[in-house]
Amino acid sequence: MVFLSGLRKFNVPIMKTAWPFAVGGVLTYMLFAKIQTTMLKEEPYLSDPRNPNGTPHKKDSAPH
Repeated sequence: MVFLSGLRKFNVPIMKTAWPFAVGGVLTYMLFAKIQTTMLKEEPYLSDPRNPNGTPHKKDSAPH
């Protein structure tokens, strides 16, 4: 690769220093997904029309 001829390969331990951030990101994602799922099943949010797991609402036949 001629266009990379000026760059050298260095042995830099990226994952050795970045693994806590990767683990923290995965745990945060899983925690928020669990909280969201729990909240969607709670009573105040079941009647919300934006809730995909909520009770179905009647659709008006009149155009808006």
